[in-house]
Amino acid sequence: MNNDWLCKLIDYHFWAIDAWLAYLKQMEEDVLYTPVPGVFPTIGETLAHLADVDGLWLSRLRQIPYPMERSEQPSIEELKQRFDRLRADYSLFLQRVSAGDRITYSNSKGEVFSNSILEVVQHLSNHGTYHLGNIASMMRHWSVSGASTDFIYYLRLAEGE
Repeated sequence: MNNDWLCKLIDYHFWAIDAWLAYLKQMEEDVLYTPVPGVFPTIGETLAHLADVDGLWLSRLRQIPYPMERSEQPSIEELKQRFDRLRADYSLFLQRVSAGDRITYSNSKGEVFSNSILEVVQHLSNHGTYHLGNIASMMRHWSVSGASTDFIYYLRLAEGE
């Protein structure tokens, strides 16, 4: 299987996160950590969770331990730096593997699973979309529409339409 789909999924994932970070950067910094109803108490904690999970899955893919690097309340710039680093690391990793390659890993409960790299990257993209949707809902609390991150919109931009 060719890796074009893997690369497109991971590019979309980080493009959508970048769109939200750029949007949030235009707002007051306190919007990140003002409590609002959602899956996580704040937008900042939702983004920090995404960065943590992206790092965790990359470590699982690489078959190495995951070093937690979470700061208490990372700024937009700190989050951007983390996501940029993760994007570069995923890009390098995906150049050396095939979509059908399988990895075996343990979850946080110690249960062992095996999935293809394609399945993991699809999960990562879905997980990101879910939580970016949470952020969109949180933004409605302030009557703000937020960033447009639909996959079809990404494809149109990527194809220059």
